[in-house]
Amino acid sequence: MFNAALTALLGDVQEGDYVTAVGVDTRGADVERVGTVLAPPKPMKGKGGAGIRLCVGLKGASPDERSTWTMLYEGQGYVQQTKPPVPGEDWTNGPLKDVPGMRVNAPMHIFFGGKGGKRSTAPVTEGRAEIVHVGDGRYEVRSLVSGAVFFSGAWGAQIWWSPAAENGEPYYREQDHDEHQEQDKPQDQAVTEQRFGKAVYHVRTGALVGYVTLAKFTPIEEAD
Repeated sequence: MFNAALTALLGDVQEGDYVTAVGVDTRGADVERVGTVLAPPKPMKGKGGAGIRLCVGLKGASPDERSTWTMLYEGQGYVQQTKPPVPGEDWTNGPLKDVPGMRVNAPMHIFFGGKGGKRSTAPVTEGRAEIVHVGDGRYEVRSLVSGAVFFSGAWGAQIWWSPAAENGEPYYREQDHDEHQEQDKPQDQAVTEQRFGKAVYHVRTGALVGYVTLAKFTPIEEAD
């Protein structure tokens, strides 16, 4: 059980919440983790005494992965609920190693916005992509549409990225059309596809969420 101080520190946070947790890792180094709480918060004793261990990472990752562990102690660290980033809209300019889930043994899907770094002030291209480890500490960012290599670099290489995955699966999928579906397609949708690219549907609900080309994803709200 948590004592009163740790209960107050934890607040209403529980398994499944999307949070920012600031504490210490298994080596005692300061760490900030942003992601889903993967398991119920656990009371533990660590180097700082009685504390809380949170497992925070990509949804679907194993809470046994030490890279998700975060220890919070009274007077050292905090956790707060955080608004999840919007795929294809909220962008980060940072190293590959900071993409959530890079240490998870599963395909990592993102929206790729071009090479990052201090001189880059905004994403310049948009494409659904997969991050693939190709050996010798190097990674490739490959288009999920064409398979083309968007970018190649090491663990610390800077890119623009936006989340587009959950549990190692694509956040979006392209709708499969047979000849009958093509014939029954509303004329206004066909015209929209000519302007913005192929229709894209949510992987779970099947709802139309936008249109995609090799270079750009257009949310449905912008395709009116």
